Amino acid sequence: MHVDPGPGAIVRMKETGLDPMKTDALFISHRHPDHCSDAEIMIVAMTAGKKELAGSIFGSQSALDGVKGESPSISEYLQGKLLHRQAMFSGDAVSTGRCTITAKPAYHSDPSTVGFTLTDGIFTLGYLPDTEYHSSLCAEYSGCDVLVLSLTRPKGDRISYHLCTQDAKKLILGAKPKRAILTHFGERMIRWGPQKEAAYLHEETGINVIAAKDGEIVKIER
Repeated sequence: MHVDPGPGAIVRMKETGLDPMKTDALFISHRHPDHCSDAEIMIVAMTAGKKELAGSIFGSQSALDGVKGESPSISEYLQGKLLHRQAMFSGDAVSTGRCTITAKPAYHSDPSTVGFTLTDGIFTLGYLPDTEYHSSLCAEYSGCDVLVLSLTRPKGDRISYHLCTQDAKKLILGAKPKRAILTHFGERMIRWGPQKEAAYLHEETGINVIAAKDGEIVKIER
């Protein structure tokens, strides 16, 4: 499953040795281009150049259906080339093979934004996209073996609708994942140093926290 394929997603897959034609599903958290600009290219790859009916797409109402008179960020034409598509709202769940994906809330400028948990009954992965901190998120994303957090700003330097390091600290302490992976860094975070913030969060929470790097592969053992 490819999550939030933004600008250059196809190029990064090639660099990492991943074949986009072998992708089974897409998850799109919301309509902003840094999260979905390569989604249509991914659909073309998944469907062998639109020659085969294949794959699934799940995600926000804004990305799949459009909201408030705005068209969806992914065309109905290309969505129609997939075997399955489902706009998801917080609390919705769908089974794909051995796994269940449950849409989870997020508090972003696109109000239809959703994160998710994915579980096979043994291992649970959580993904929290762009969001402001809200205490309810701790319970929503609890029980994750791995929680991926979109962390935009360092220290307490927050901006609206996004997490800073101090927000991430509260989330990690509240949700208590076994491991947290930080990603989606803004320019200030990159200049400051994501690795420093990961080390700080590890020290403050006692949780294994790492900062993702471009092209990095993280192997998770049950």
